[in-house]
Amino acid sequence: MPLEIERKFRIKMPPKSWLQSLENVRATGLVQCYLTAREGWERRVRQATDALTGEVRCTLTEKTEAAGAVRTELEKEITPEEYEALLPEMLPGTPPLYKVRWSFPYGGHTIEIDCYPFWENEAILEVELSAPDEPIALPPELEVLAEVTDDPTLKNRALALAMAEWEKSPPPATAE
Repeated sequence: MPLEIERKFRIKMPPKSWLQSLENVRATGLVQCYLTAREGWERRVRQATDALTGEVRCTLTEKTEAAGAVRTELEKEITPEEYEALLPEMLPGTPPLYKVRWSFPYGGHTIEIDCYPFWENEAILEVELSAPDEPIALPPELEVLAEVTDDPTLKNRALALAMAEWEKSPPPATAE
């Protein structure tokens, strides 16, 4: 079975101007909806919209539920119609997760920085690897707050629940 090997870090939110200045950077708006799944697995559909082209891609993903650097992952591209048809299978009590993903090559890897609307000062950085002990280098401009690879409270499904709480009582709007 295909494996997903990745490490995750909680980082200080980098300036948007720095992200935009990077060579070969991509920004993608993501909507992830978690579906009912067999025991020990999580299942989701994702709609990804390229910020520059507006191109929309949808995927269906199944992966083992446990947090950690190595998980089994099955992913396939689906049509927007198939995406919509799967939405009635959303996991009760788990709302969609919205985020913007910035991705760019660095040090032989692709760095992915996920920015969530309920976090102004922090983001999650992910790096996919070919082996759990593969060395990685991160841009010196990024401030790593903690490695969170094994933290179940910072998995995307848990963050979807955090987003639901944030939406119930978002911070007051401030004039800029």
